[in-house]
Amino acid sequence: MNSLKTLFSGGAALFILMGSARFAFTPHLPLMQKDFMFSDTFSGFLASSNYLGYLIGSVASLKISGSKNIRGIFLLSIWTSLLLICGMYFNNPFLWVTLRFFSGFTSAIGFVLCLIMVLNNLAKTSASHYSGTIYIGLGLSMSVSGFALPLLYRYFNSSDLWIYIAGISVIPAMLTHMIPAAELHRHEHEKAPYHCKKGINLLYFSYFLEGLGYIVTGTFISVIVLRNTGSVFLSGNVWVIAGLAAMAATPLWPLVAKKFGTGKTLIFIYIIQAVSISMPVLSGNATVSIAGAAGYGGTFLGIVILTLMFGREIDPAGRTTAFLTTFFSLGQIIGPVTAGYLSDLSGSFQVPVISASVIVLTSAVFVFMTMRSVNINR
Repeated sequence: MNSLKTLFSGGAALFILMGSARFAFTPHLPLMQKDFMFSDTFSGFLASSNYLGYLIGSVASLKISGSKNIRGIFLLSIWTSLLLICGMYFNNPFLWVTLRFFSGFTSAIGFVLCLIMVLNNLAKTSASHYSGTIYIGLGLSMSVSGFALPLLYRYFNSSDLWIYIAGISVIPAMLTHMIPAAELHRHEHEKAPYHCKKGINLLYFSYFLEGLGYIVTGTFISVIVLRNTGSVFLSGNVWVIAGLAAMAATPLWPLVAKKFGTGKTLIFIYIIQAVSISMPVLSGNATVSIAGAAGYGGTFLGIVILTLMFGREIDPAGRTTAFLTTFFSLGQIIGPVTAGYLSDLSGSFQVPVISASVIVLTSAVFVFMTMRSVNINR
């Protein structure tokens, strides 16, 4: 029963911290651009400010995670996130950038503390292999925002819709109070059977490239589909498809990795994602865009989970999770603002999106190099 409460409240937390506070921005962005007519460069800057906040929050969480009151700080991050979402109602570009920055900062701290409590509580009942199910909360949030925002936009403007996002997050925020407290357990003297400095550095660079490549689609897919098809409804619904695919596929990838090996599974997922990222710009066909969204949604969280697992396989005694998250965040900061600038420069998203696809494929190459370096054949 304790494990069920942990998973349920953890999923509710990700609904808010990673869904409402971060990825609801994706289907919201083309609606904001229609209302306020700002450029793709500013769109990328707005997204990158959130990822800069996420990076700094990830670093700050390393200190906070040692606190005796991580549950209290976690709950504070939940309710602060809702207030920051409400603040986006006001039409002020400087305020938007500031709020997106602090939203990223708050969501990073809440996410890290959530993982600590979820993983430690599940470990007590030997149920750690179910931890991936909490990401269903993020997939659900993506689907709800992608479906509802284009429909509500017929009656409300994009500023009003931020209040809607905060409103649908109140019940999940209340559910997060069910999460049991858990202390962080440190294993400083654990032996590292696969330790290899070169190998882990290759994995860091691979994950940096993933952050740089995946976030272009994660930020602009709704904008791309709207421009290619002219359909506000479809621009939101590709995000619904991505969310549903994330809900269905994410819990399965650890099981696939258990059978075929983490490294090989990662390479396979990277290839799927690289192809999926390129599909919406290679064709304006709605079916192709939907297929690309499904492939993207079904892979990006799987890559997160398996990369963190792979890092622990290589060096279980080190601080691989913290360093991997930092490199990933750096890529996320650079990706949106660069893609937005290239779009304004070239007049379309074809160049930045195809570049992102190639970058993701390069990540797969570095995973293979990591496997060779540390003699992991799976």
